[in-house]
Amino acid sequence: MKQLYPYLLLLTCCLWVSCSKSDDKSNTYEVNMSVTALGELKEYTLKDFANSIDEITIQSTQPSWASIELETNTNNEVVVIVMVDENDEEAERTHQVSLKAENGHIFLLNITQKAPLFFEKTLDFAGQGGQHALTLENFTPPVVSTEGLDNWLEIEWKSETSRDIIVTAKANPSATERTAQITLKDSQGNHTILHVSQTVMKDNSDDTTEQTTDQEAL
Repeated sequence: MKQLYPYLLLLTCCLWVSCSKSDDKSNTYEVNMSVTALGELKEYTLKDFANSIDEITIQSTQPSWASIELETNTNNEVVVIVMVDENDEEAERTHQVSLKAENGHIFLLNITQKAPLFFEKTLDFAGQGGQHALTLENFTPPVVSTEGLDNWLEIEWKSETSRDIIVTAKANPSATERTAQITLKDSQGNHTILHVSQTVMKDNSDDTTEQTTDQEAL
């Protein structure tokens, strides 16, 4: 029997270590949070994590592109508030928020922000002007911003929730070709870039805009 004591002692230690690891895991809560490239304000409520904010310590550092705050809601529950800036990089970015309560509970929040996507299209107009009708298949309405829309160009949206647009170019009165780059940013932070060029008017063309419509998809 004495020969079995070392093995029994080793087995007891292994069981104790195993139980300790299990207890540690049971006190750790991990959540994944996905954020659009445009940036978002998101909240997560911690239930039965701690009695108050004073009992919680933020162990992780805050990245330059996001801020993390703790507040208490009307049910006296701790709420994690995450404010993420727009992602102007070409790569996805991640950050892990680590919170620890005095009771030993640990909360891990894995933030993943998508990279913006870029879609491009070339539009050619004759000197007398015209129209292009486009369906922005990769666009998630509504449009957030429009950049590079010169005064000789117009964009008409079918509706706020539509992907269909009509791009109109006025007649070109100058003796040189003109170009523009229009950037449409959608609700996800993705960019649709329209490269527009217009030739000069022909000698036999008048000053009025002759509108021709083409249906295209992007």
